[in-house]
Amino acid sequence: EGDLEDVLETVELASRQVDRSSQYRQFIDIILGKVPHELLERVKHRNAGNSMQLDVSEKLLADLHRRTNFALQAHKRTQAQWDEIIDHVFDLEDQYDNLTNIDRVYRHQTQPSSSKPWYRMIYTPTVEWYWKCLALPLLFKILAFSAAFMSGMLTWSEVTFFVKSPPLSFFALFISGASANMDYRAIEVISFLSIFYMCICAYYTIFKVRVLNYYYLASNHQSDEYTLLFSGALLSRLTPPLCLNFLSMIHMDSHVLGDDRPETAYTRVMGHMDVVSIVSDYFNIYFPILLLVLTAATYMNIGSRMLSTLGFQQFLETDETSGEFVDEGKELVKREKRRRERFRGREV
Repeated sequence: EGDLEDVLETVELASRQVDRSSQYRQFIDIILGKVPHELLERVKHRNAGNSMQLDVSEKLLADLHRRTNFALQAHKRTQAQWDEIIDHVFDLEDQYDNLTNIDRVYRHQTQPSSSKPWYRMIYTPTVEWYWKCLALPLLFKILAFSAAFMSGMLTWSEVTFFVKSPPLSFFALFISGASANMDYRAIEVISFLSIFYMCICAYYTIFKVRVLNYYYLASNHQSDEYTLLFSGALLSRLTPPLCLNFLSMIHMDSHVLGDDRPETAYTRVMGHMDVVSIVSDYFNIYFPILLLVLTAATYMNIGSRMLSTLGFQQFLETDETSGEFVDEGKELVKREKRRRERFRGREV
């Protein structure tokens, strides 16, 4: 919001200096037409005593138009993310408060609108209580246990996939057992679930990375076109090596194991990762072992601790600054709740 107000102050100064008969007035009106009225009035009130003179030109207005579009997009994206986070916080508060309801009827702290959606005929407050207070927590526990189990098998298989006799990779053992029984359906299911979980682990991490706070995916259709193209390029570049890594774990890549087993259709088209001798001799063997170090560092939150030591703000449960963040977050939620109550009161 600070960047947006800085840009709008310059736009407002240019608007005051350009009269109606100027050739640049139409460009000023185009820029002002994209700015919300509330923001513009706030900037006018704050910028009333500013008498700085600008050298208004077509180049300056083009730059202001570009900066205004970018700042407005960032402002709308931030506002949408804020509203989404606040709604999620209110929903979590409702779930916590409704856990002790004896009548098992789900009650919201915000009054719903008078017009109820059609699904409310089935999704009644009682059904909502059973879903959010009983079924959903149990489902999350099952998913957490399944994810921990899959992560353990995946880590072990990554570390030991180069050992071919006896095979130590769980996924290689599963595929070998299914192929010995001529069970093609089991091979399909095992392969699908394995690659599916590997994709979740890889893509979730990649798409959460922010590149200089410019390229990052925002929910609720708030990602810009540059971020979508950048993320699509990452997705395209990560998928082939991910598939080749899966073939190595199930002992289907002959170049990794160093034997004469038949080529797969994928490796015949995409090739192997042993073009450079150092990759085939050392990298494929020793680099996956580093996954144990990465897993331990992630579990012990070493990365966040190092960034916090270097001065970057990180949320750590044992840090005093994190406690201040929690208190500040509570005050922000209370302030937003009061603001929404006042807004609903004016509507009534």
